[in-house]
Amino acid sequence: MEMGGADTGGPLTLALLWLAAVPADGPLAVIDLDGCMYPPAAVVCGIDLRRLVIIRPPSPRNFFHVIRELTRCGGFDAILGLLGKATCVSLAEAGQLRSFAHEARTAVLLIHDAKPEQGPRFPLADTRLRVADRTWLWDDGELSGQCLCVDMERSRLGLADSRYELTLRLYRQGTHGTQSDHLYLDSTLRTRGQRAFTATRG
Repeated sequence: MEMGGADTGGPLTLALLWLAAVPADGPLAVIDLDGCMYPPAAVVCGIDLRRLVIIRPPSPRNFFHVIRELTRCGGFDAILGLLGKATCVSLAEAGQLRSFAHEARTAVLLIHDAKPEQGPRFPLADTRLRVADRTWLWDDGELSGQCLCVDMERSRLGLADSRYELTLRLYRQGTHGTQSDHLYLDSTLRTRGQRAFTATRG
């Protein structure tokens, strides 16, 4: 799966929620080329840091080698790759990665901040999403979440050319109970067509 956006903040937040929702309890890997991964943000999104492995390759040239080996080893439930500005995956590399991920039953998500006119960064992705817009939500002068508009550009499930509106709410310790700070996806999802969905994640 591939996800892009005007900045990596929106896609990264969704990607961390995706990692937290992986239906297994094995290791999770994040390949972080630019050093923008912030572990406390992963905790707020519901990820147990005991499951999380963060890899920072020494060079963008090493990105595909790292993600290929992590996928091929079959030791991870999911792998999140944060692509750098000059990093992309070739068609041949994408074919290898897709084959290894299918064999190992490992979910792979690559995110980036490339503009739409630059084209896809991960050929052969089964699903391609783009965060088209982001609005910060405030409550009494404090940040309380964000609203994201997400376009489905490609989907093997026939949902391409759909737009989803997602509301991510931040619940703070002490203000909303005794649980530590955490982020909920609590939204009405609307597509460009006639369908509407309601989703809650916590």
